[in-house]
Amino acid sequence: MLSEAELTRCLDEAVECAMEGGMLVKECVEKVKTLTVETKSCATDLVTEYDKRVEDMIMTRLRKEFPSFKTLGEESDEKVPLTDEPTWVVDPIDGTLSFMHKSFDCCICVGLSINKKSVLGVVYAPLLDELYTAIEGKGAFCNGRKIKASSNTDLKTSLLCTHFPSYTRDPAFIDNLFAVWRDLLAHPVQGVRSYGSCALDMCSIARGRLDAYFELGIWAWDVCAAAVILTEAGGTLVDVTGGPFDLENRRLLACATPELAEQLVGYLKKLDIKGAQL
Repeated sequence: MLSEAELTRCLDEAVECAMEGGMLVKECVEKVKTLTVETKSCATDLVTEYDKRVEDMIMTRLRKEFPSFKTLGEESDEKVPLTDEPTWVVDPIDGTLSFMHKSFDCCICVGLSINKKSVLGVVYAPLLDELYTAIEGKGAFCNGRKIKASSNTDLKTSLLCTHFPSYTRDPAFIDNLFAVWRDLLAHPVQGVRSYGSCALDMCSIARGRLDAYFELGIWAWDVCAAAVILTEAGGTLVDVTGGPFDLENRRLLACATPELAEQLVGYLKKLDIKGAQL
């Protein structure tokens, strides 16, 4: 495990990387009229030249400052499994589709994993000018002010969030997902939202804007930075099945309280995880 001084140095560098990445995002939103866009796994899984520029910048800085650390990035050609070694996990623009549409719900994510667990996270939402930071055991902050998840324990007074998948548009799975939401709306929950960034939704729970969020199909780079921010803010992070959260299993249920997580797991048992084609 790294010392407190080493983690502080890591956090400082991660913040600088995220802020510099945010400047590139703002530059694009303000000045660029046409983006170069490519598809990845399917027609709705997108990457722009700015995703690549931001990741190249961040990885270059991190590899120079921390040459012994491993790195894992969304746009890297080589995807390697997480190990117990200190690993920077980077999503250069979480919410690429939102970014392309100049919507607020996109962010730069820089997380540090040790023993396959998030120990440090920085999430910067440049179009909101919100900088979320956390080190394990030291609390969670937004723009330097400590944040805390809500104390809500009742689904009937909860604001929930999910994403509609980019990785599959299989009609059977879409029907299954909407069936789960139909049951939740009939519960009834107080409200439902759907934004474009996994990390930013988790940070919104960490600061009390949302009460719960679930998704299938996310990757380690989507959640590594925000995971420690959420838990340091007092939130709960588990698998959609109710088991322990795993950075690599592509499923999460993030909640303000354990009580909400327990209630939601009962509904999420209906999710067709195999049908999600993960």
